Amino acid sequence: ALWKQDKFQLHAVVIVLFLVTKSLNLSVLGTEGQRLAGFLFNPNAYGMSLLCALAIMFGVGGQLFRHISAASLGALCGLLAAGILFTRSIGALVGFVAICLVVFVVRRKMMPMVRIVVLSLVFYSIPPVLSYFGDMLGMTAGKLESSIMNKLADPDFHGQTLSARLQSNRRALSMWSDEPLLGAGLGVFYAKEKAAIAGQKKKKALQIHNTVLWILAELGLVGFVAFGALFSTAALFLVRQRQVFHSLDPPLSDFAFTGLLILCAWSVMSLVHEVMYQRVPWIMTGLIVGILLSTTSARGPAEAS
Repeated sequence: ALWKQDKFQLHAVVIVLFLVTKSLNLSVLGTEGQRLAGFLFNPNAYGMSLLCALAIMFGVGGQLFRHISAASLGALCGLLAAGILFTRSIGALVGFVAICLVVFVVRRKMMPMVRIVVLSLVFYSIPPVLSYFGDMLGMTAGKLESSIMNKLADPDFHGQTLSARLQSNRRALSMWSDEPLLGAGLGVFYAKEKAAIAGQKKKKALQIHNTVLWILAELGLVGFVAFGALFSTAALFLVRQRQVFHSLDPPLSDFAFTGLLILCAWSVMSLVHEVMYQRVPWIMTGLIVGILLSTTSARGPAEAS
């Protein structure tokens, strides 16, 4: 129910609303300036949610949406990919490229990926195209004042400057060097940054834009080993389940592959953002592992082992 009736329909509605309202130069709930934030509190978090949705579509979309054609499924994937472009999140874009490459390497099917990319660009081009023709006809139409292409070419990153991110990461390294074993404590970095700019209304507190650095700075080597063991165990479990069920139960193998795609996207986003707080990848990974464990345990002692 979560995947088939709620998650994808809600994503599709949010992206279409954004596309229409931006074409008409209207403001809509779920945006941060020119960036799509959907039903989450910032565009990067929504980009991660869309990556999880695409991972599920690439992995088990055929199982979950048997009642629609392959062309419709590809169109929905293209719309979700366009949503990632509308978030203007570089991390989400790189994550999308990463999972597309993994799907291609594993399944050796290039054309579906090419169609999805082309469709995403078509959806993404609708607001500027309507804006162009609207200007020609003397109509007021919207335009994406700062596209993701501009952002890729702009080292300033539009307010979240590259220098600020590097500065926050350097401070995180310094904090970890002071408390290498146990770290400074959960939430300490942001609390110190807020205290440092107290009374300066125009300044925003820096945040660590790297998950590994965040864990090391606030939870130390102990926390890093704990989280590293957790994710390594999950990845190895999913790899093994995919191999075991590849011929025995292909649908289950696809679920394991979906989990690996989510972990891949999660890892990429972790390089440029602190994404441990985001609930969607945790919930989706947990559901997939739960499906695999419950199905395996129901097979009997011999097969389960």
